[in-house]
Amino acid sequence: CMTVTGCAGSVKKGTKYLEEKDYKNAEVEFQDAVDKKKNLGEAYRGLGLCYWEQKKYEKAEKALEKALKNGTEETATLYNILGICDLELDKPEKAVYYYYRSLSLEPYNPWTMAEIGMCYYDLRMYDEAVVWFNRALCHDKNCTAAAMGEFMCCLQSGNVAGAQRFLPLCEPEEVNAYVESEEFEDISAAMKTDDGAGKPKS
Repeated sequence: CMTVTGCAGSVKKGTKYLEEKDYKNAEVEFQDAVDKKKNLGEAYRGLGLCYWEQKKYEKAEKALEKALKNGTEETATLYNILGICDLELDKPEKAVYYYYRSLSLEPYNPWTMAEIGMCYYDLRMYDEAVVWFNRALCHDKNCTAAAMGEFMCCLQSGNVAGAQRFLPLCEPEEVNAYVESEEFEDISAAMKTDDGAGKPKS
């Protein structure tokens, strides 16, 4: 959880509640600061983080965008959170913009590179996605998010051997969740159809 420092009154109280994971009281304090137009950048930032921690992605995105408009410090983490919000809201085009902003502040962050890859994957731009997953793995061979992206891209292109090569680098929970997804069922069905095409029945 990010902290907000150097603030007075409601923002300071809200920050304390946020650090204690008391999101309801934190929300009240940050909203109070917003209503009084006190330290707006930090107040919106705190409000956005409260929503983010509660997985209220749409509200988080709006508050954090207002925080940036009102002069809160631009950080890679803040842009990363905005990118995640947009991916969760199924807006990969917007998410990729925020991830690029994040990467401009932390140019060698492999996890952000992997997130950019996931945006392109969601946009069905698989070649571009692979470029970013490769970059991420060049910077950190243990970047499980990038390995998972490579695994998924290989399956999309029907390259099962390639997918198996990345499997040991992936988080088992992520692989299991993906294998249970509709997307994986569709890929499996397509592969079975392709395998059967043009082959004589025995």
